[in-house]
Amino acid sequence: MSNRHLALAAAVVFAVAVFVGAFIAAPLSLGYGVDVGLMVNAVAAFGSLAAAGAALWIATTDRRERKRERDAEDAAQARMVIVSPRRPDSPLELQIAVTNLSPRVIVNLTFVRLAVEGHDFGDLQPTIGPFPVVAPPVASVPHGGSLAGKSLFTFDPQKYGRTHPYFAAIRGGPNGESQTITPRTRLTATIGWTDASGKTWERTGSGPADASKVDLSEPVLLDA
Repeated sequence: MSNRHLALAAAVVFAVAVFVGAFIAAPLSLGYGVDVGLMVNAVAAFGSLAAAGAALWIATTDRRERKRERDAEDAAQARMVIVSPRRPDSPLELQIAVTNLSPRVIVNLTFVRLAVEGHDFGDLQPTIGPFPVVAPPVASVPHGGSLAGKSLFTFDPQKYGRTHPYFAAIRGGPNGESQTITPRTRLTATIGWTDASGKTWERTGSGPADASKVDLSEPVLLDA
């Protein structure tokens, strides 16, 4: 029992004592007769009512505390999901790696958006991904190689075609135009997922395309 619960029990005992003093001791001190049996029954009824109220309050408080603890655990897990947009040299394309460093799996990974500094490709969508569709904890797949604990979204420029602005930006134009997405181009990606408690989250990662650094937003809870 917590200190708060002990304090409540003490308050109930004190309330019963006050009741006894008010309805038994006070009349006696003034010289009035008291039906002791009636008073005892009244005290017992009052004590039972107070005890029931205290038990209900304790149960309700415990449920709230457990919910707060679960919510805090889920939020801590969400902070361990890393969203990292990047542009590897081979294959030369944009990717979003989602790394789950938490002790629980995440599922239902969803691409939300990818913004490329200095470019407007409209509604750029991944051509593959997420793969794998579940991001297990890194510790559960210690020999999983580069995809251990990860899911990956890829944006293959070949799928968009050579005339698409994205192809020219990432691979260069048909007439020898230079690439405009360089290792220093800033990428900003937002990914959604569902945790083991059934809560839906989104998080954004932003950094240079060479993935030398990633700045992460606080996870946003969408559905409790």
